[in-house]
Amino acid sequence: MAEVDDWLELAGLDASGARDPARPAWVDMTSLADYMLANLYLGSDDWPHHNYYVARPRDGRLGFQFYMWDSEVSVGLRSPLDADKTGVDTGVAQPWAALRENPEFRLRVADRAQRHLLTPGGALWVDPENPEDNVPAERMRSIRARVAAGLGPESARWGDQHRPDLPYTPADADTEAAELQADYFPHRSARFLTQLRNAGLLARIPAPVPSRLGGPAAPGEVVTIEAAEGVVWYTLDGADPRRPGGARSDGAVGGEPRLEVLLADAPGAVLLRARAEVAGEWSAESALRLVVGGR
Repeated sequence: MAEVDDWLELAGLDASGARDPARPAWVDMTSLADYMLANLYLGSDDWPHHNYYVARPRDGRLGFQFYMWDSEVSVGLRSPLDADKTGVDTGVAQPWAALRENPEFRLRVADRAQRHLLTPGGALWVDPENPEDNVPAERMRSIRARVAAGLGPESARWGDQHRPDLPYTPADADTEAAELQADYFPHRSARFLTQLRNAGLLARIPAPVPSRLGGPAAPGEVVTIEAAEGVVWYTLDGADPRRPGGARSDGAVGGEPRLEVLLADAPGAVLLRARAEVAGEWSAESALRLVVGGR
């Protein structure tokens, strides 16, 4: 599974990295990467040997999609702060283990880690200057607010399953949530990034930094993109500036450490994708979805 051709065949792509309708897609690589990153971050313990679902249209227009299921044994429950699951290789993790040998898949994992862990506002983003300000903790607070009214009935039904003489109550849930907010979420993302880096699943070169995040943009607005190392290449049509195998794509623009990207005057959606490149080695991508003239 270590060759570029393996990647193209499994993902149903042509040599440029675009979808090839003449090839069936077997694995949705982004779905697999996101699914694994979610489970690895959570430290899911009753997994990967079971508790999963995968699905794929029979006509092959999409590769297998991966779905979370029954993942409550995680986030502190038999899953300590330093839980490292990057080496899993059984059950639903068998494709992960095989594809980790493939440089294209490792870069896709790095791309998704950049989006979720290293981009402000990402699903697992923690502000390194203020770790208490983090997206996972805020998501948990929001979910707890929605389910608070159901904790009493849940305790009545299941609270004595593991502690028959001292059933769990909503107060126990409050205590556990407070501990996670204080001790788990502020630190887990940094530990997880270290695990990914040690496993060779983060790009060595830092991704280029745009001057803004995605969202509404003014017609004719200038977006600056700057690389800490090497030069920046970008596209505005949603294509990857890098081709599978490492060559620069035909539509990539740039070649300087710092670029100013002028957005169109006409309203419309733009997907800006940028990578830094040093002597043929590429960073993970920085991707911005912009709506020119939008609100």
